Amino acid sequence: MNTAHQIVIGLEIHIQMQTRRKLFSVESSGFTEDPNSQISVITWAHPGVLPQLNQQAVRLAVRMGLATHCSIDQTCRFARKHYFYPDLPKGYQRTQSDRPICHDGYLDVWSEKSWKRINIERIHMEEDAGKSIHDQDPDNSFVDLNRAGTPLLELVTKPELHSIEDAIAFLAEIRRIARYHGVSDGDMEKGNLRCDANISLRPSEDHPLGTRVEVKNLNSFSFLQRAITFEVNRQSSLLVRGLKVEQETRAFDSRNGTTLSMRNKEDAQDYRYLTEPDLPPLQIPDAWLTEEQGKIVELPFQRFKRYTSQVGLGEAEALTLIESWGMTTYLEQMMELGAPGKASANWLLGPVNSIWNEEQWIQASISPEKMSQLVSMIDQGEISHHDAKDKLLPALVESPTATPDDLAEKMSLKLVSQAGHIEGLMSSIMEANPAEVKRYRGGKKGLVGFFVGKVMRELKGGADPKEVNQVVRKMLEEE
Repeated sequence: MNTAHQIVIGLEIHIQMQTRRKLFSVESSGFTEDPNSQISVITWAHPGVLPQLNQQAVRLAVRMGLATHCSIDQTCRFARKHYFYPDLPKGYQRTQSDRPICHDGYLDVWSEKSWKRINIERIHMEEDAGKSIHDQDPDNSFVDLNRAGTPLLELVTKPELHSIEDAIAFLAEIRRIARYHGVSDGDMEKGNLRCDANISLRPSEDHPLGTRVEVKNLNSFSFLQRAITFEVNRQSSLLVRGLKVEQETRAFDSRNGTTLSMRNKEDAQDYRYLTEPDLPPLQIPDAWLTEEQGKIVELPFQRFKRYTSQVGLGEAEALTLIESWGMTTYLEQMMELGAPGKASANWLLGPVNSIWNEEQWIQASISPEKMSQLVSMIDQGEISHHDAKDKLLPALVESPTATPDDLAEKMSLKLVSQAGHIEGLMSSIMEANPAEVKRYRGGKKGLVGFFVGKVMRELKGGADPKEVNQVVRKMLEEE
């Protein structure tokens, strides 16, 4: 991607909320069942039927707004957004237009080695449409209405993202926040989190915004990256040749990484918004705000800051940790029990992560207390890292009710001080390698690894590496 223009991106992120029923009707919101099995007369829009607002969806919307520093409109309302789709039987979508439930928020995201604050214009509730299926028959299209009426949140940013990295970092943080707070599982492959990207170019930040083009329904980070790349190159090529960028809605073709024109971009008047006559204004009690505020946990980016500045983790390690709600919660519990943070994180990211998936992190068979004991035993020199990883951890998986201390005792894994034996071995090794001893004492301190390695080989790994290091350094420093 190469352009002399400033890139300006705004995202419209659609988040499917985790509720048992749809936004305005009682049927299940799970649309993975047989086609058209989760629909009612409300979904079909039969004459005279009235919507029934899902209170849990409202609570989740409030929670998402509070987690993204939004103001909550305690007297908001719904509207009808008119457009025709074969998978929208009513001919309109119930949404929020002029009075969204959440507005004027922000998020700080880590992008391109710096913190950037991205302002959020609004978060509003709306119902999803059904699904049109075009690839099962050469002559006919099919409609599955199971998804119609599923509760969605639409989050709209200000046009303040200026790179692919910014866009991906913001979308990733929104997905993490939704997962941390039980708003959505954020599964992009299933379409439970997807976004539209509004992309424009301008000569510099001093110029007005350029003509924006909306790319619809991007349901992976890869698709978002490829769509922005193609669209920036396409618009840049037009501007360089003195041509005009048309305001339009485009689709992304994942097979060849291009965007294709769908239609001229609609404006608000094209949708003929009107206040929903079948729903009164929504009144959100103060008590709800208080309850939902109490459910806001430490945000992912706040944990990232703490892990990198206080725990001593690298950026890649911290990002991997905060991506998994189960893993980061487990780490927090270990640190609360007094386990060393960096050593605990290394264990969770390494040996433990190789045997547990996300669900197992949440329903851990080995408690944080027992994992803390295991890490502390290594830290205190009671067991070697090698034996803990290859022997004690698998034994804990097999016997989760046992304690690490009891298992280590039973398996004869506990180390005893071998200082005298180590000194004897080290004395022989120094006599056999006088040149290396002289070089170490002359300033080549990296040679300590040479001596530690020889001692550990003699002991066949059956010693505390920390103790070996201490003895080796002490003897090398003695003239």
